[in-house]
Amino acid sequence: MLKRRDSGSAEPEKPENTEKKKPSYSVSIYIVILFVVVLVLIMLSYFVQQSRSSKTISDMTEQHDRFSSQALQNIEELQNQNLALIEEIEQRDDRIDELEAELEKTKINWGKSVKAVEDAMQVDYNRLLQRYQAVEYLLTAETAATAGDRDAVEEALLSLEPLAGNLDPQFREEYQRLADKFLPEE
Repeated sequence: MLKRRDSGSAEPEKPENTEKKKPSYSVSIYIVILFVVVLVLIMLSYFVQQSRSSKTISDMTEQHDRFSSQALQNIEELQNQNLALIEEIEQRDDRIDELEAELEKTKINWGKSVKAVEDAMQVDYNRLLQRYQAVEYLLTAETAATAGDRDAVEEALLSLEPLAGNLDPQFREEYQRLADKFLPEE
């Protein structure tokens, strides 16, 4: 089963161990070199990415500044438009107040005018009514005079006397003629 090797056979085994260590040493150097290369590539990638990021950030900052300035200009324009609209609204409100005051004055004046017209119409109506009554009394007096009823003529002429001023000139002459003839002089 297990045989012993002689002492001469043990020596050749030693050089084998040293040869095995050499490849492990070169593998370690290879791994270290690969690790260094990987680190260099990672750092190179980091710096390239950093450069790109800086460029992207500066581009974005420039765009942000442009958009911010445009936004500020738009805000200023909107504020100016808003102020102009507020001023226009205030002017229109003032104009509305003026027109409402003017309307109120017009209503008052119109009310006074309507009252004056109504009063004038009432005066004219009363005058026409008195003229109508005066003509009616005159007609009654003439009819009674034609019929020969002296009492009816006197009664009609006495009723007509306060209204005689409302008669037209030709009717006034007729009244005067009848009054001279039928009314006793006082």
